[in-house]
Amino acid sequence: MLLATLALLGAAGCGDINGGSEPFAGTVLYQSPGQSYHLRLLEPPWLPVTLQNETVFLVPSSTLTVSVTTQESDALYSLHVTPQSGNALTSFEARSAAQSPAWDLSKKQTFTTAGGQSGVEISWQESATAFHREAHVDGANASSSFQLYFTARRSLADDPMILQMIVSFGPGSAGVVSP
Repeated sequence: MLLATLALLGAAGCGDINGGSEPFAGTVLYQSPGQSYHLRLLEPPWLPVTLQNETVFLVPSSTLTVSVTTQESDALYSLHVTPQSGNALTSFEARSAAQSPAWDLSKKQTFTTAGGQSGVEISWQESATAFHREAHVDGANASSSFQLYFTARRSLADDPMILQMIVSFGPGSAGVVSP
């Protein structure tokens, strides 16, 4: 059902490709509907799909047949962005403590986005065909952050496309930071 609207949204764009003056050449700027965050992504293949007040970003497979039985797991990649209370490290630690099996925290990495927000991330393999990468990015103030939860059919640990999306992420509208 989630991907059923994908075909309708496939032609819709969220920005212009700017290969010269932007730090992420060849990408489009996505601004969330409530202007709570923004990020840069390749569109296509990434397509934002908004259902029930949540935007999910998907990369459909070339063999994907859209029907009412289509599942998000049929996509090559997916991304969920969720606001969190607490800063990035606090929300990461809370999520880590709730995992079973526990995350291998020796794989935890810190980063700074292009906009200057701090973050922490980790990647793991759930099964032979389910890989995850999760990043927590500071929000506009010390008591807010965002969780970026990626899923794919292949390893995401060293994926430069995913890294670019994480580093381009920022709270608020592009150029303006809001809570």
